[in-house]
Amino acid sequence: MSYELFAQIILIVSFLGILAVIVKKIPVLKEVEPVPLPKKESPFVKIKKQFVNLNPARLVSLTGFNAFAQKVLSKIRIFSLRLDNTISSWLEKLRQKRIKESNKKINKSKEGEDNNSQKKDDYWEKLKEAKNDKNFSIK
Repeated sequence: MSYELFAQIILIVSFLGILAVIVKKIPVLKEVEPVPLPKKESPFVKIKKQFVNLNPARLVSLTGFNAFAQKVLSKIRIFSLRLDNTISSWLEKLRQKRIKESNKKINKSKEGEDNNSQKKDDYWEKLKEAKNDKNFSIK
């Protein structure tokens, strides 16, 4: 028995079970009366009502607004300082990485010069030895 056939049988039986439950509950659903949903006010209507109901004495003092503005501005300042600190640490890591890479290149070039000087030294020694030998060939 293949798995696909087994899955199809389960799917059909499940679908028929759901249909049987729905058919049984249709008479009960017809008896229930629909409940009207309450209408939500749009945000613009709420804002308009708040402006209409503003207290003029509160507008003159503005202490609530000042406190709110102070909190918001201090949070913005803290965020910018944290961001600055993070960026500074990234820059420092990049500088250190660049310095390490440049030091590696310098060390490689110095090693290459040392190897070349050793080869030159070996060259002259081989030349002297070859000169003393009867077979005068340099490879």
